[in-house]
Amino acid sequence: MIKEIGRHKVRCGDIFDNLDELYGDKKIDIFYSDPPWGNLEFWQTLNNKMTGAEKKKTDLLKFLQRFFDVAVKYTKDDAPIFVEYGIKWNQQLVEIAMCHGLKQEAQIEMMYGSPARPMILNVFSKTGNLNLTFDYRQKVYHTKGYKSLLEALEPFAKEGMTITDPCCGLGYTARYAIEHGLSFYGNELNQGRLDRTIEKLEKSV
Repeated sequence: MIKEIGRHKVRCGDIFDNLDELYGDKKIDIFYSDPPWGNLEFWQTLNNKMTGAEKKKTDLLKFLQRFFDVAVKYTKDDAPIFVEYGIKWNQQLVEIAMCHGLKQEAQIEMMYGSPARPMILNVFSKTGNLNLTFDYRQKVYHTKGYKSLLEALEPFAKEGMTITDPCCGLGYTARYAIEHGLSFYGNELNQGRLDRTIEKLEKSV
């Protein structure tokens, strides 16, 4: 399912399916995502409970390979690529990103829920030329939730740009786009969760 809402465009579907129907020939300015970490079975179960969709067994390594296929294919050469990820699985994520030719510009520890559950904001690029400063890293360090996104994107996002999240969930990347004058392209497996993103976008147009 593809839905266009003003300058925004969202799709309900599996990331393994053809995403050309969402992106076409468009190249995205900024990529920001918090994809599922570790237990993909949880998200398949949640999708089944919320929407009745069939559960599919998904291998984490295959998922991450596909995730970075999308990140590389649909972004501009100078696009920053931000990925929030659980610290337990982060090295695996970084290795797969580098196998896709991406350069790691930064690993910045963030907070997820409580100090006992740190996570990492990974910043990648195709060129290695983002030149992130110490002050930038300090501003993002130990932030949590939407504030992390605000601080991470502040130097990069400009009105009129397009931002994408191929695992957009309840839509906090979409919220950033709405509040800062960007176009949003999002994909989400779970229609129930995507509906929350659609509600945000529809209120903004």
